[in-house]
Amino acid sequence: DDLLIISKDPTRMIKQIEESFHLKGTAAPTFHLGCDYRTKSYGTEGGGRKEYLEIGTKTYVAEVLKKVEKMLKDLKVPEAGEHQAEINYGVPTGVKEPLPVSKKGATSSKRVQNYKPELDSSPYLLTDGHRVYQGLIGIATWLITLGRFDIHHSITSLNRFSAAPRINHLRLLIRAFGYIKRNAEVWIRIDPSDHGIGKKCQEVEFSNPSALIEAWNKVYGTVGEDLRDLKESTDPKAPEPLMKELTTHAFFDANHAHDIITGRSVTGVLIFLGSTPVLWHCKRQGSVQNSTYGAEYIAGRTCVEEVKSLRDALRSFGVEVTLSTLLFGDNKSMITTSNKMKTDENKKCVHVSQMYIREAIADGSCEVHKVGTKHNKADGFTKDLCHQDFNECFFRGSPGRPPLYKGSDV
Repeated sequence: DDLLIISKDPTRMIKQIEESFHLKGTAAPTFHLGCDYRTKSYGTEGGGRKEYLEIGTKTYVAEVLKKVEKMLKDLKVPEAGEHQAEINYGVPTGVKEPLPVSKKGATSSKRVQNYKPELDSSPYLLTDGHRVYQGLIGIATWLITLGRFDIHHSITSLNRFSAAPRINHLRLLIRAFGYIKRNAEVWIRIDPSDHGIGKKCQEVEFSNPSALIEAWNKVYGTVGEDLRDLKESTDPKAPEPLMKELTTHAFFDANHAHDIITGRSVTGVLIFLGSTPVLWHCKRQGSVQNSTYGAEYIAGRTCVEEVKSLRDALRSFGVEVTLSTLLFGDNKSMITTSNKMKTDENKKCVHVSQMYIREAIADGSCEVHKVGTKHNKADGFTKDLCHQDFNECFFRGSPGRPPLYKGSDV
């Protein structure tokens, strides 16, 4: 099998392996487990140049598109005129109109942005179409795992219908692969610096509990940075840190009552190590929330859970982890109450989420800050965005560096 060695001196490790095993050959990685690897030099703000490692999926996408086109070649997808789907765009106004298509059969971007797959009433796919649909979902899911999280929300919205997909579900899934074809070359840049993301993002400083020190002390003991009674839980068997600390930050968001049928909200999370996205999450919440406030708390709790797992993983790799992870959300009420001890929340699941987030703040593992909605990089994981907002979320660096880079941008 293939071995991927990450080391300052890989030659030494290769020689040790060759003492016991025969290696066919060694070289700098260019392709591994579906990902392309390359190093490229870019200009810096100081006028110099710096070399970065980048991970992409161009080769895998090219192979996948051939397979997808072959799968669709013999499958006849009915034209929109044959089966007009009556979709309720005007909930709760009750206005109904068919899924719009242009003369060439392409769906309108503006209308697709408001499309609700759970309200689709087009005919169910037959056996062949059903099989193709599940195959396309599987391919797209693996692409998301490899780093194409720009399609995460779209594929997650369609994935839930894999058991009984409809014709319009397949048409929009094919449209998603059309987007992948037009944007085949997308890269994740490995950048250990956060480029001052904390100062650029936070709009209001709520995280420091020193302003409410007495209220916090009654519950958590001393919460000051130097004398903290409540400590972050760590593995006592973790190796001694031999690598300097890397900053971590995360964005979280929720789309309240995203699902028209069930009323469930969607959680979106994007976590960065330095300026490198390392973990992404898009999923419907497990229960219905009465307000955006409650949905945001569920999303914040999910973010804290993922952050704690990442911090433990970094420690197990020998990375020093002492600085708090900065969490950025766009709901001011949720951010404010996260940093105060007083609460009037009566719903148990939301109240427990509050306590979980507050304990993470008290033990120093996390800080929660307010960020503008347009700057929340998790926004694209919870809802369909227009072209401009979509590019701003995934491919532009405001604030900080963009999560993804298109081939034309690098």
